[in-house]
Order: sequence, then C-alpha cells, then structure tokens
Amino acid sequence: MQDARTRGARVAIAVLGCVLTGVGSTLAVPANQETLPLPAQAAISGVLGRDNRAYHATSQGQALHMTNPRHGLAAEFTEAGVEIRHGDAQVALAWRGCGYGTVSSAGPAVAPEARDNRVEYRRGAVTEWYVNGPWGLQQGFTLLAPPGPRTGAPLTLVLALSGTLHARVEPGETGLTLSSADGTTVLAYRGLTAWDASGRALPARLQVQGGELRLHVEDAGARYPLVVDPFVEQAKLTASDGAAVDGFGSSVAISGDTVVVGAVGADINANADQGSAYVFVKPVGGWATASTFNAKLTASDGAAGDAFGGSVAISGDTVVVGAVGANANQGAAYVFVKPVGGWAGALTETAKLIASDGAAGDQFGISVGVSGDTVVVGAFLDDIGANSEQGSAYVFVKPVGGWMNMTQTAKLTASDGAFNDNFGFSVAVSGDTVVVGAFLDDIGANSDQGSAYVFVKPVGGWMNMTQTAKLTASDGAAGDGFGFSVAVSGDTAVVGASGDTIGANTDQGSAYVFGSVVVGRPAPALSKSAQLGIVALLLLVGLLSLRRRGKSIAPR
Repeated sequence: MQDARTRGARVAIAVLGCVLTGVGSTLAVPANQETLPLPAQAAISGVLGRDNRAYHATSQGQALHMTNPRHGLAAEFTEAGVEIRHGDAQVALAWRGCGYGTVSSAGPAVAPEARDNRVEYRRGAVTEWYVNGPWGLQQGFTLLAPPGPRTGAPLTLVLALSGTLHARVEPGETGLTLSSADGTTVLAYRGLTAWDASGRALPARLQVQGGELRLHVEDAGARYPLVVDPFVEQAKLTASDGAAVDGFGSSVAISGDTVVVGAVGADINANADQGSAYVFVKPVGGWATASTFNAKLTASDGAAGDAFGGSVAISGDTVVVGAVGANANQGAAYVFVKPVGGWAGALTETAKLIASDGAAGDQFGISVGVSGDTVVVGAFLDDIGANSEQGSAYVFVKPVGGWMNMTQTAKLTASDGAFNDNFGFSVAVSGDTVVVGAFLDDIGANSDQGSAYVFVKPVGGWMNMTQTAKLTASDGAAGDGFGFSVAVSGDTAVVGASGDTIGANTDQGSAYVFGSVVVGRPAPALSKSAQLGIVALLLLVGLLSLRRRGKSIAPR
C-alpha cells in the first residue's frame, strides 16, 4: 500500500550507481553483483537493510547518521544536506530547488526524518530520500505534483555538489563520475531514466554547472504523474507473425542487449502448439515498442504439441529453449548459437539436448538455464528409483568442438528426494553454481512447503551427484511452494515461494534471498520482513556502493 504522502503525481529520479572504488573494507561485494539488474540490486539491498539494525539511522544531536559496515561508508544528514564519506573521499549534496527554466529557491531548511534504514527530507511536494543496505546507499526523489506551470523548458532538479572530488558528465549525459586529484574514479552516478504515467520514456540528462548537479527531464506532452522507475516498461515486444493462443511471452530471458521470448502455443505450419521463440536485439536508438523480431527460432524436428518455448534462457551468444512435449512428453532442449552474421531470419537449432535415461512423461525441458558453456535442464516429473515424479536436473557442458546433439554430462538429484517433490521444476546456473527448485517437497510435517538445492561443480568437473546444500524457509508452511522459481548470480540465490501466505493474504507469495551459496552453505534464513516479493520492489533512484574485487564468502 502506498504511503499517503506519496500518492498522486510523483517523480523518482534515477541517479544510479554511486560506486566507491580503490579502498578496502572488511567485507566484499559479491563478484557478480553487477550482473544483476540494477533495480534488483537496489531492491534486495533495501529490504535486507531494513531487517538489519546495522544499516539503520541513528540520531546524534541535530543530525542523523548512517553507517554502511559493508562498504565503510558514513553519511551525515542535517538541515544543510547530506555528506557522505569513505576515508579521505567526501561528497556533499544539498537541495537547491526544482522548476522549469528558472529553478525555484530551495525554500526553508527542513530537518531530516528517519525510519529504520530510510531518511527523508520532506519539502512540500518534494521528498528527497535515502535508503541504506548491504549493497549501498540509495538516493531518490518523489514529486507529488509539477513544480509550477509547464513552460516547455525541461523539468529540472538542482543539487549543490561539493567535496574533495572532480565531477565529469559521461558520454550520453546519463551518468556522472567523481574523481580524485590524480584522476582515479572514486564515485559514479549512472542510470538516469524518466517515464510518464503511460509508461512512455522521457528524455533525461545530467549536467554539472557551477558547482551544481542538474537533473533535466523533458516532460513536454507527458502525462502526469511522472515516474522515473526502472520497473516501468521501456518497450512492448510482440511477434509480427503472431496468432491467437500463441502464448507469446510464456517465457522470457535477457542477456546484455538481447531478449528472447517464448511462444509455447505457436502453430508451425500444420503442427498445432509446436511452439517457437523470438530473438529481439536492442536497436541503436534504444528499446522501442516493436513487433519486428530479429530472428525466429524453431526446432528442425518439431512436432505438434512439443511446447517448444515453454522455457528459454540466454547467456551471451547462446540461447537454450525447452520443449517439454517433445518425444511423448519425454522432453528436449535446443541450443542456438548466434550466427556469424548475427541473429537474423528463421533459425533452427545448433544442437539438441536429451537425457540418456529419459522416459515418456519426464517433461525434460520444463526449465532451462545457461551460463557460459554450461546448460542446465530440469525434468521435474522424472521417476527416481521407486519415487514417482521425484524429479531431476541435467547438466550439459559444451564440448571442445562446440555444441552438438548430445546427452548429459551429469545428472543432479536430491539425496533426500521423495515422491512428487517436483525437483527440477525450476533451475538456474551462474558460473560453477546450480540451484534447483523442488516446490512440492515436504518439509517435516509441512506438505508442499518446498525447498531448493545448491550444487557446486566439483574440482574434477560436473558428475552425477547430489546436492552441496539445501535451502529452506525458516518460517515455511504447508503449501508455500518454496522453489517454484529460482535465480542465482555469483554467490547470491533468490528463491520464490508463490503460495506463501502473508498476513491475511492467502497465496500472496514471497521470495527469499540467500547469500554466500557459492561455497555451498546458505546464509541464515531471513525473517519474514526480509523476504523480497514482487510488490516489495523499490522505486530506484541511486546506489552508492563500494566496488571490491573478489567474492563475499562466509563459510560457517
């Protein structure tokens, strides 16, 4: 539910990624933190910070203080503005006003207010806010209404910028770097975006002028409320050859500037529900609503009812598509490698992946994942021994000569698997770490509470194996469906529990974040207040964090 003070017109200016580099801290940021979307970084960080008093604001006299123990940051909030320090590096930001053309005065000074890991300056229709968490200090603004009659000039928000660093606007004018006297980049703001109420992207840019940081948004013709929000769509993609009941969008994946979309119910020639997948490459001018795809992917041996496209994954130039209905529901997965000339036209697979021990009804391909040269495919209805529908997952490693039709390199199962666990309904892979969901696993007396399993590649390479670690929810209950979805990046895993009841809301759902899974030992389970659900995502404005080399590993 929205706070009453943020209902109505609002603008959240995304000045994203203030990143400190070159100085040490006692704990390191996960090495692959930056592979997560920036909104996800901010959302996870803010929720975790809310649940950890170390990131909460404290009052000292007339000032509020925040420390960020993970990054060695210290922030002081006073009526004059905010000052952020790390060692000898210091930057100060002070509100100067907003408007069109001529910017209004800052108005009377206001005292900062704090709640948990959030600090706010409320200046009438404008609220400036900061949220502290283990991945950094986020900054943002909320405008309840336009700052005056629109004149055709850009909406401009102005902050006084001072400190020990030299500011330089990056090419494209959506990022800013702050460097020390020797030219070393210490801080960086990146990711300025703006949107109107209809979801239309608005041009936005940064400017440094006379000791001021200016954020310009072209809102002429825009429909208020304006929202600068990384979660608002930038484009709508459709298939130019789409038809009724194609199920376009049944699965999606993204890597860099390439998007893959599955259409599980697409008819291919006379084959009803054979399925297809579409590749869209970001145009030079940026994402825009379009129905013209770059490439359409189908299986060379496709048949009616294959459900090709029910799952998709992409890593760099490699796309994997699952087809659970292939071969009498035994299932298959198909690998597509980007041609030399790029993604274009109608393409069939580079290789087909199947399970050497597959059987009818296994539904191999219900989930797929790819990271570099490693593909993981789930078969959630696979019978393991006498356990019907216990489920399994298969690992495929690209041969030296490149992808070819092949069976698995290794098979993954749960050591404590049981009937109808549906292990493999969801899979994810990042580097040498695989996470597999079993959303119908019974935990103690809780039927269908669900679980997820972590597998770390052995020193000698992938082999048939059982889990390195098992993840469960500390507050799990029957029917939670924990493991319905999984994701992993570096040493951080996220597990969805679509059936979790939150308060009086049956099946509202939640997600749980686990850290340091790369070493096979999940971090302590999070309390209910630290669960990350879709509805908990923050309107992102900025991320202030310390970039470190290495991984955050905390063996227990």
